[in-house]
Formats: sequence, C-alpha cells, structure tokens
Amino acid sequence: MKLHQALFGFLLCCSCSTAEEASLQELPLPVEVVPAVVVEVPSLPIPSDPVQKRVAYANRTVGALRDHPAVVAQAHDLARDSWTVRVGLRRADAFFAMIEEQLVHHNVPRELAFVPMVESVFHPEARGRRAVGLWQFTKATAQAYGLRVDGQLDERRDPVKSTAAAIQYLRHLHDRFGSWELALAAYNAGPSRVRRAMRARPGATFWELSEAKLLPPVTRRYVPKVIGSALLADDPERFGLRLPEGLAAVAFFRTS
Repeated sequence: MKLHQALFGFLLCCSCSTAEEASLQELPLPVEVVPAVVVEVPSLPIPSDPVQKRVAYANRTVGALRDHPAVVAQAHDLARDSWTVRVGLRRADAFFAMIEEQLVHHNVPRELAFVPMVESVFHPEARGRRAVGLWQFTKATAQAYGLRVDGQLDERRDPVKSTAAAIQYLRHLHDRFGSWELALAAYNAGPSRVRRAMRARPGATFWELSEAKLLPPVTRRYVPKVIGSALLADDPERFGLRLPEGLAAVAFFRTS
C-alpha cells in the first residue's frame, strides 16, 4: 500500500513540480488571457447518429505524434506502473462520455482526454501546490476561463465545468502556438515559458525545443506522457498490460 501511495504521489507531482519552475499557468495569464466570456473558439456540431459520432472521434487525433519514440517510451514506462494506470482508467469511466462530447464540440484531438491522467490520475478533488481538480487549474487560469473560485465555491472541482474550461484553454493555446505538442507544453509550463523558448529558437517544434533543453525537464516528459497514456489505453496488450474489459477509456479508441 505504501508503494502504491508513493507511485500515485509521484505521478501527481510530475505535473505539479513544473508549477514551482514556471508557476504553471498562473503568472502569464492575468495579463495575456481575456475573460472567458470573450474567449471564443470555433466549434462543430456534435453528431447525433452514433456511427457518425464514432467517426468524428476517430478523425480527431494527433496522428503521427503517437508513433514518436518518446511517446512510445512513455507508454512503456506507464505500463510498468500498472496500479496507477488501472486506478486512473477506472476513475476515467465516470468522465469519458462527457469529455468525448467536449472534444468533438471544440474539434480537439481525443488524445487530450488523457491530460487528467497525468495531471490528477482522474481525481476531481486532487490538489497540487497551486492547482486543483481533474485538470489541475490554478486560480488565475480558472477565473480567466469563467470558473468561479472564491471562499464559497471552487468550480475547479466541478468535472463538467472544469473540462469545458480546460478544453477551451487547450484550444486557445493551440491557436496561439500552432501545434498540439506546444499547446500541451504551455498547459504544463505556462505560455510565457514556451514563448521564451520559441524566441530563442524561432520556428522550432516541441521536440526541437526539448532537444535543445529550452523547456523544463518536467515539460519535456509531460507532452509524451499525455499522448503515451492514450497510446497505452488504445492498445494495452502492445505494452504487456492486461486491463479489465469494458473500461470507457479503452473503448474510447475502439471506433469500429
């Protein structure tokens, strides 16, 4: 049990430790992000037909990024921590139907549904040093995207509202930085940290910035870990992991 608790704490700390280096999302956002009532992102209608809906999910993917060696390596690492993965995927069952609809609505790749696996192991009450909830929002970012955070109510703990805010935020970061890899990096390290790295290497990809060590070590692991979590859920047998049948997070990728 103590080993299991330590593993859970380690995975949660991976996302929280960057907050001490770059203050997560909190420092740049009060001056860079307008309130959520103004932040609008294009969206597509959610198909009502189940077959069309599955096709919509299948078409929203990070594609070749899933085959990157760093992503595959992270999937192997996660498979070795089978207790945490099993706990996370079981918790995810409560949220995946809702997350799927938000992903389609905002035209976001389905792999990003696994951000909460790395951020909180799908625990809506999780607390980091400055972040709270399923998606580990800081107070400033949560308020910028329309969540109420005060002495009476903290909507970062609301899975539905925090998911809507997080997917809006990720879409906004993608529009700003031009790729989902950099959007994830900014989600973890903060937009200012990514912008500084890109000023040092204009036009560089996330992988090039990582190789040049212009991003924090935690962020360099974070991006492939998110995608690797999706890859592991997609094909656990490939990584030597046996999972119970019927998990929503596993069925999420079964489009046929």
